[in-house]
Amino acid sequence: MNNTDPDGRDIHYNTSKPVYDKKTGVTTYYVTIDVNIKVMNASHLDAKAFNSQVSDFRGQLRNTLAGSYQTPGTKKNYVFSPGKINVQGVSSMSQVAPSDNLMVVVDNVTGKSAKGGEAGGIAQRSGKIAYVEPDQGASGMMHEFGHNMSLEHAWLTGDDTPGNFMGYGSNGNSFSDGQIFSSYLSGRDGLLNQGTNSETQTASSSNSSTTEKKPFREAKKGERTPSTNTNQ
Repeated sequence: MNNTDPDGRDIHYNTSKPVYDKKTGVTTYYVTIDVNIKVMNASHLDAKAFNSQVSDFRGQLRNTLAGSYQTPGTKKNYVFSPGKINVQGVSSMSQVAPSDNLMVVVDNVTGKSAKGGEAGGIAQRSGKIAYVEPDQGASGMMHEFGHNMSLEHAWLTGDDTPGNFMGYGSNGNSFSDGQIFSSYLSGRDGLLNQGTNSETQTASSSNSSTTEKKPFREAKKGERTPSTNTNQ
């Protein structure tokens, strides 16, 4: 059973045939998580620094999209592991298909964070688009990608433990098993990979290097631009 986006991209949860243990009465579902995402450099980072950050992000996805979760009051157990993790660094929207998940590294994410400070990233919850500043590193990229996975901030869901990606701080290193299961349910119900990574209209003029208003930096007149977002 595949809980995937029909265009064959983005975030996929692929569930195997359940395995029933007669001794324990537990049914186990093995779920692999596929990720297909483009990361675009629209910041001051040179190619070497940008590629290093993309590599770190790819490594975090491969190392942390795993866990085991037994649903409360049932004998159903879900074992998660990373599947195909495809993270590609790009330099322009000409390399981004309309169906791609897209993360844009920008020098300045405008607006305030959920706790009132200056925002270092912003993303569309359950959507295809996120922005992050270079100094947020791979941990900040994982935080914004977590919103794309449908996740809320850790303090809203009881997951605000040291190192959780969905908290605030520079030392994020994991999602909880419950968070991965929550994202899996969103994928099962067809609630991931929503919307678009571009505006429905084309840009009327060139844009600045921030996420304010029409937020694709260096977009030229007539080019499509990534859309604005709400989760920080």
